[in-house]
Amino acid sequence: MSEEAPVCHPFTGVFCVPSFPYPSTMSPVTVPGPVVSVDWLSDQIHNRDSDLVVLCASMGNPAKSSVGVPGALLADLDGDFSDHDSPLPHTVPADVRDVFEARGISDGTAVVVYDRFGIMCAPRVWWLAKVAGLDNVAVLDGGLPAWTGAGHGVEPLASPTVRETITAAGRPELLVAGSKHQGLGPVGPGQAGSGDGA
Repeated sequence: MSEEAPVCHPFTGVFCVPSFPYPSTMSPVTVPGPVVSVDWLSDQIHNRDSDLVVLCASMGNPAKSSVGVPGALLADLDGDFSDHDSPLPHTVPADVRDVFEARGISDGTAVVVYDRFGIMCAPRVWWLAKVAGLDNVAVLDGGLPAWTGAGHGVEPLASPTVRETITAAGRPELLVAGSKHQGLGPVGPGQAGSGDGA
């Protein structure tokens, strides 16, 4: 094992050998596909060094989603994950990257989205991540019911502590403007641009 190089303590000026890597680094994680299992997510959460962010997608009363997968952050589709200046509900935020960056997500961060219903609104947040230019993102198969059904514990949702930067190009081609209200909604197979804001 290579010997750690001494570093200078920023306050005392004394050189010492750190007992941990300095600065600390996160281990890269790649989601295996657009949907991940509760066992896969549990393994990643137990690796505290994983570059992973778990998002709890919420619609309606966010208090009902106040506990969930340990370490998860709230992604409120009735909050900052929608554009409240639009006359249409749940329209894409004006700066869709910002809501992910504010939750410590960068280009390489693995993102797993779930919701308390099973799989109802988590795919919406997954799609917003794609619009923001993120690729390393997946939905938790079965959501919170599958997580607790497998015997995994829950905790109060966490609060964001760091901000990161997304440099990947966004995907405006995933948006379609409705002719009447110019609302932004998802593009899907055989789906017309209804402008319903999805």
